[in-house]
Parts: sequence; structure tokens; C-alpha cells
Amino acid sequence: MKTILVSGGAGYIGSHTVQALIERGFLVVVVDNLVTGHREAVSSQAIFIEGDINDTELIGRIIKLHQIDAVIHFAALSLVGESMIKPDLYFYENTAKTNVFISTD
Repeated sequence: MKTILVSGGAGYIGSHTVQALIERGFLVVVVDNLVTGHREAVSSQAIFIEGDINDTELIGRIIKLHQIDAVIHFAALSLVGESMIKPDLYFYENTAKTNVFISTD
């Protein structure tokens, strides 16, 4: 069985993707910091870990412990109005943290 890590899996799109993956027979591990996601949106059949994609130690442990085969990355802030007021925050959360996340071993 393949194991998929879904970042941002407690958000709207992420949680629906998690459910679709489970229905197709994948083992799913969700990592979400719950800033905009909702724990109750995550299927009880998924492994849920509350944490941030910027935490390289945590992500490294998840990858090794669960023998992750693939990653689907949804973790991001997504409020258009707020992004216009706080572009630096959105750059940091959506771009800088993604760069850290994808470079984690």
C-alpha cells in the first residue's frame, strides 16, 4: 500500500483529497497546523499530525516513520483580501515555507 503525505489536509480541498485517496486504497498521513484548517474535516481513517511544514525535524520524522511514497502539498494561506494587505506574510507562509518543506529529507 502506498503512503501519501498531504500537507494542508485539514483544509477544504485537502480534506476532500484525503478522502478520495483513502477511497482509492492509499494510506494517508495529514500534516496541518490548523491555522485555517479544521481537525474535524480530516477523515478518521487518515493519520493526523498537527504541525507546520516549516518544521524540518517533524517532516523528516514523518517521512521516515511512515515511509512516505508521495506528497500532495496544499498547505497555504488563501484569503485574497488579506494577502493584499499582508503580502509579506503570504510570501513567507506560501513560498518560503514551501521551499523549506520540499527540501526536507
